[in-house]
Amino acid sequence: MKTITAIYFVFLLIYPTSIAFGQASEFDTVFVKRTVGIHDYVIDTLYISGGRNTTQVLAGTTFLPYSDHMIGLLSYGISPISFDLLEECNNTINPDSFKEYPKFISSSREGDTLTIVVSVIANCCHQFLGEAEVQQDTLHLLYISYGGFCSCECCFTLRYRFDMSMEDSQKGVKHVRLNKSSLPGFIGKKDSAIFHINRLFCNYISQRESTDSYENKALMSKSLQSISKLHKRDELLLLIHVWMYYDPTDYTEISEVIRILMSSKPESIEAVKYRIKHKRKWESRKTAPYSDLKRLLYQLEQEK
Repeated sequence: MKTITAIYFVFLLIYPTSIAFGQASEFDTVFVKRTVGIHDYVIDTLYISGGRNTTQVLAGTTFLPYSDHMIGLLSYGISPISFDLLEECNNTINPDSFKEYPKFISSSREGDTLTIVVSVIANCCHQFLGEAEVQQDTLHLLYISYGGFCSCECCFTLRYRFDMSMEDSQKGVKHVRLNKSSLPGFIGKKDSAIFHINRLFCNYISQRESTDSYENKALMSKSLQSISKLHKRDELLLLIHVWMYYDPTDYTEISEVIRILMSSKPESIEAVKYRIKHKRKWESRKTAPYSDLKRLLYQLEQEK
C-alpha cells in the first residue's frame, strides 16, 4: 500500500505540470546513469516537455543545437556537421607552455567539408559546448568548457566540421578566429596558395619537429613563388610567421617571403609593426625569432 501511495504522489507532481498553461503535453523521459563509485551507480530521471522538435539533452562535447549563432550560419550556406574531441585530457604538456593556448592546429577542405582542429587548455574534468558565427569574411569558432571540477588543467584537441556545399563562392569565409582571439587562422579557397601555406605551416608547428617532408617543402616553395603581392594584414601576418618559425632542415626558399613582403609595401610594413606590438607571451624581446622582427622592419623601410 505504501508503494502504491508513493507512485500516486509522484504522478500528481508530474501530471499537473504537463497541462500547465492549459495545454496538454506529454513528457519525454531521459534516464541518466551516473557512476558514483567502483561498480556502483545511480539513475537520475529527467522529464522534458513533449512537442519539441529538437534534442534538449546535451551530453559530452557537442555543438549547441540551433542556437542563434548556429542558425545564423545557414544564411551563409554553412551547416554544422560535428564538434568533437580528437584527444582527451593530455597531461604531458608542460604547464609553462599553457600561455601558448588556445591555438590552431590545422584547417583543411576536403570536398565540401571544412575541418578545423584546435588545441585548448581546460579543467581536466571538462567537456565542451561549441558554436560558430560569421562576421564579414571571418568564421568565429566559440567554445565553453563545462562539467565537473578537478584540481588540474590539461590540453584538449577539438575538431570543428562544417558542410560548405551551399557557401557563396563570392562571399565565402577566408579567415577563422577562436574564442575572439587576436590573431586569426586561415581558411582560404581550396588549392589557393595561401590555403596551402597555412596548412603546411600549421602542420609543421604542430609536430614540434625540425624536419618536413620533401613534398611539403616543395609545395611550400611553389606556393610562395606563385604570390607576387599581398594586401590583407592577416595574410601578411601568416607570411611573417612562416619567416619566423618555418625552418625545416635544408629549406632554402624562405627568402621568397622577403620578396613578397618587399613587393607588398606599405601594407607589409604595417603588418610587421603590428606583429612587433603583439608579442606572444612565450617570445623574448632579446632572442630570435622575435628579436629579428626589428631587423626585418628596418630592411623593409630602407630598401626601395
